[in-house]
Amino acid sequence: MVVPSTISTDYVELEIELKPEVILHDPRLPLFEVGKTEYDKILVNYDENTVLSRYPRVQGKQDLQGVSVMAEGVNLFDHISPLTPFSATIVEQTPTKLVIEGNGLSKYIISERYKVKTNTDYTLSWEADNTSGVDALRISVRRGSDSNGLASYDGIGSQTKTFNTGNENKILFYIYAINSTATLQKKTYTNIMC
Repeated sequence: MVVPSTISTDYVELEIELKPEVILHDPRLPLFEVGKTEYDKILVNYDENTVLSRYPRVQGKQDLQGVSVMAEGVNLFDHISPLTPFSATIVEQTPTKLVIEGNGLSKYIISERYKVKTNTDYTLSWEADNTSGVDALRISVRRGSDSNGLASYDGIGSQTKTFNTGNENKILFYIYAINSTATLQKKTYTNIMC
């Protein structure tokens, strides 16, 4: 029998045990407050797809209505590491947020080179907000050996993409303010994780 928990603390440590066959696509565990009637239906009356549609991801929420727990691990992308502007300007840089702007074609910033395992799949996730301008928000994963592209992703909102490192043992990221339209644009990226 499963009993709903009551938690009254500022700090919670959870240990989650997964079955060996489980594939963890996104290292986050959403927490929702639900009534007992609803709770009893989860994965009994509601299949996995129903649960996911009723209780969507809550990435980055910091309030009691949408708490999320992230799995321990190291994030390759360090929001506070030195970034090299390539004709783009860093407007704001915090541990979870990056705001950049540019005026002209192909304006982006370049991350440092990060060590990775060769021929390994990595998952890149972020929140993208088009603060101003018409171009799509773009993050490009580049080979550490020669800066040529491994993968490029465009999109607004919550993004999660998987790429393979191939023979590379280092990668870097190009994060774009502008990619095709030569007008002043500002883009906001939050919670970049890889």
